[in-house]
Amino acid sequence: MRSRGAVCALASLLLSFGFLASACSAKVGGEPSLGGGAGPVSTSLQEEVDLSSLDLCDILTSSDLSVLGIGEPGKPEKGIGESGCRFESEDYILDVLSNPDEGISFYEERADIYDVFERNEVNGRPGAVVVVSGGKGNGLCRQAFEVGAGNISASLTYRFGKYQGVDVCAEALRVAQLVESRLPR
Repeated sequence: MRSRGAVCALASLLLSFGFLASACSAKVGGEPSLGGGAGPVSTSLQEEVDLSSLDLCDILTSSDLSVLGIGEPGKPEKGIGESGCRFESEDYILDVLSNPDEGISFYEERADIYDVFERNEVNGRPGAVVVVSGGKGNGLCRQAFEVGAGNISASLTYRFGKYQGVDVCAEALRVAQLVESRLPR
């Protein structure tokens, strides 16, 4: 059995390589309020968002954070080619990251190194579910979606013992939908 520290160390290592920005621990509660952001998004809207100037620590409202079981504001996070914000709850770590230069094809080109790579959509935007090798069934999942030439991702890393019975990728999708609905229009 792996210790919580070892699981978090593994998640941090994966984050530093840009493969998975993760968090460690509980089920994301409640339903996201998708006011106005749930419909299809045109390509022109995708091009209008400047990811390099977007503050992902401010993208979620205090109400959003409360629904997600997060009590404190996030802290800026910087990885290789990515930047964003880390939020922590009692049960998990949520990293909301952007990469202005790499779209979903970045993940697709590396699909053989993942346990899971599945294309999908987030509120009409091209997206993908990504679980790094060794992460399937261990409380890790990233949901990415395209924004212009880049992507934004919501990565969940559940703390050891907190992910049993949780569909971590479904929760990551719900968070990504919430984040996408908060993008400037």
